[in-house]
Amino acid sequence: SLISSSLLILYLKLLKYAAISCDDECFGLKLGASQNIHTIGLIGVYMSRQHSILEALNVAQKYVYLHAEGLVFHVNQLPNQLCELNLVRLNEQNSDMPQKAQLTISLICNILKDLIGPSWHPEKIKLKQNASQYCQQLFFENVECEVEFNTDLDALYFPNKF
Repeated sequence: SLISSSLLILYLKLLKYAAISCDDECFGLKLGASQNIHTIGLIGVYMSRQHSILEALNVAQKYVYLHAEGLVFHVNQLPNQLCELNLVRLNEQNSDMPQKAQLTISLICNILKDLIGPSWHPEKIKLKQNASQYCQQLFFENVECEVEFNTDLDALYFPNKF
């Protein structure tokens, strides 16, 4: 576990330094936009064979540690006909990692599009990070929904009918 923890730290540093080197605060978003359900291999295949999105998300929740150590997510049904997929970090060591949050949210959006259909998009996204006007616009163009920044959580919202 010490080795996997060290690899996670290295991976997070690489994401951060790639964003700095490219001078792109939305590096994680762009990287995630180029990925889809195939990125997660057999987990994606297993997810696609489920009868509902909730069952597929339960599969992802069970195996997310294989692709994103230190990250779990919770799916909560809200009273306003929405579900909230809340990303939670297991340790505070990587709590301020906007690139990881961008990558994860972008990948989740693409996975859900693969499962539901290409016209699907979330109702809303919340991110803890601060963002420039450029990054805000890029997010809106990529996820096609309202994006709130400087929130208390990283989350994605979608209709509970799915």
